[in-house]
Amino acid sequence: GFGAGTTGRWADGQGTSASFNRPAGLTVDSAGVVYVADSGNNRIRIITPLGAVTTLAGTGAQSFSNGVGTSTATFYYPYGVAVDGSGNVYVGDTYNNRIRLILPNGTVSTFAGSGSASWADGTGTSAAFYNPYHLSFTANGNLLVADQTNHPSIHDHCAFEPT
Repeated sequence: GFGAGTTGRWADGQGTSASFNRPAGLTVDSAGVVYVADSGNNRIRIITPLGAVTTLAGTGAQSFSNGVGTSTATFYYPYGVAVDGSGNVYVGDTYNNRIRLILPNGTVSTFAGSGSASWADGTGTSAAFYNPYHLSFTANGNLLVADQTNHPSIHDHCAFEPT
């Protein structure tokens, strides 16, 4: 197992010496590395095949800032994660209403979404989301986003919209 089971804290470490707070979405890359949206800690974590847990990105501050890894990049309740074949990690940054991109070198930027809690088709920051949650890639490489609050009429229904 992973994580010490202590709520409200975070710690990198081996196996159960690591701590998470509301881990949400996760995905696995071709090398067996697990990427976890540690929602309550506003961080993106990785678990290696040998069980080492480290923080990939996020200072832990509940805010919005593009930047680098754990030094300047921030998230606000990241939820969904997806990784492509090149090692780029995409994050549904829920309360920032954006899809964030983490490059293999740790640089975090906005991939899509204006930050406005609304709905709009578009490219990059011309698009708008309202609480994006789950992310997944299609077989042809399109990124699907479950844009939770932009539902037709039922609260638990998530509309998938390619970006």
